This record gives sequence, structure tokens and C-alpha cells, in this order.
Amino acid sequence: MNPQSEEISPVPLPNEPVIEDVNKATEQYIFRNEKFSIFIYGLLLVGLLAVILAYRLDIRLLTVPFFIIAIAYGHISAKIKREFTEQFGASIGFTYSPSAGMETVSGKIFRTGHSQAISDVLSGVHDNLPMRIFSFRFTVGSGKSSHTYFYTIFEARLNNPVPDILLFSSTHALAVSDWFSGDETIELEGDFNRYFRLRVPRGREQEAYQIFTPDVMADLIDRARDYSFEFSGDRLYVVAAKVIGKREEMQAMFDLVTFMDNLFRRNARALDMTGQADLRSIGQ
Repeated sequence: MNPQSEEISPVPLPNEPVIEDVNKATEQYIFRNEKFSIFIYGLLLVGLLAVILAYRLDIRLLTVPFFIIAIAYGHISAKIKREFTEQFGASIGFTYSPSAGMETVSGKIFRTGHSQAISDVLSGVHDNLPMRIFSFRFTVGSGKSSHTYFYTIFEARLNNPVPDILLFSSTHALAVSDWFSGDETIELEGDFNRYFRLRVPRGREQEAYQIFTPDVMADLIDRARDYSFEFSGDRLYVVAAKVIGKREEMQAMFDLVTFMDNLFRRNARALDMTGQADLRSIGQ
């Protein structure tokens, strides 16, 4: 099945160029507006290196200016990422918020690690689907062994609760192994297990077999192998294991909403014991 998604033309914010790629836009901004600062900083680096060599100082002192550069780059990149998100939100009729509280989400991913935070939130309704798209970060471990992960997540609210099903992409980091606790792993036919790990609550295995039919599995492998999916209560989460900073990729993730609706609507009776779990019947 290859459902067609309606194409939406980008609508830039007034007097602002359309940002297609956050990284490229950040580099262009720096070289366009910070040439003098780059020149001066280069001279300072050369001078610092000369002093370190002349006085036989610890070469690790050079990491200080590079650390400062990284902070400055991150600040500029975050500003451009916000503009990028606002622009994309305007193009699909969504509103932008800089952050949201952790109490607004549910699901195993949001209970992983510590120092969790939600940022760059787009909220709106598309094709009768109330939804949000946002960036999410969390940290696993502590000290030198810690690592912070950055994800882009789509959230849709369902009208009725459904079984807590997790479909985990094999391309995602194993640091989120907490996702797998307390559930049963379902082995499905064909090559599906090469791309996804399916976890369901104990006693709900039969429903998973009804939902993930051979044609559904083929569609997921073809179009969504780099995403993870979680049904949590009355919510569906689609997870990309990176912060998306390209308009083309953000549009592709947004189009996946319609794809998921068509994909699971065919098996809605298996998803919800009341037979009402059509993704278009989102609660108002």
C-alpha cells in the first residue's frame, strides 16, 4: 500500500528566508555575519599556541577556546533551529512553543534516563488529527560515562485507550533498553525482525498478530524502518532518533501521520476492544 499524502508548500515567516537545513543555515550565518570575529579568534588561537609552545604549557589548554567556540556555535544553531521550526509550523498551520512540561507526555521513552526536556514544540490539527511534533532529550549515565540523546517525536491523541504496544527500530540506540522491561517480545515472520523489535504487554500477543499482518509489516519495512512507534494509553508516538533539522525530513515525518492512519485503520478492531480506535476519531 502506498497512500498518497497531500503536499504542503512551505510558507516562510514574513521577511525571513526559508530555512531548508539548520546546519547549513548556521554555517552560512556565521560566515556571513561573524567574519571579523572568526579572524580575531583565529589570531588568538595562533597566539595561544605560540605561548604554549614557548613556555611548554599543557597543550590541553587549547581545548578552552574550542570549548568556547562550541558553546557559541550551539547558541547560534539553537536560534536557527527555533526559526526553522517556527517556519515549518507556519507552513502546516501549527503553533510554536519553545518548551513543554514532562507531565504532558506518557510512554516508556519519557521515563528513560534523567534530565529529560521537551523543546521546539509544534501543536495543531491536521486531517482531523490533533498532534504535536517536538524535540526531546534525555541523559543516560553520569559523569564521564554519561551520554545525552536527542530525538524528534510526533504525538497524536487517540479517542480510546489501546494496548501499550512498542515497535522499536533496530537502528536506535540500545541505551533505551528500559523500553523493553515487563513486556513480551513477539517474533513475526519474514525479515521483519531484522528491522524491528515488537513488545506487547503479557496476554496481548494475539492482538499484535492481528495488527501486524504481512502487508502492514511490508509497509513498515519499506517506509518506516528508521522510526520507532509506541502506543501508550490514548496516545501514539512516532520517534526519530535524532533532532531533525532538514525541511525535507521534517515533511517526510509529518507525512508519516497520514501513512500511519491508513496503516492501522485497517486493523482498528484489533487495536481497540471497543472497535473505535480509528486514528481519525481523535478526542476533541
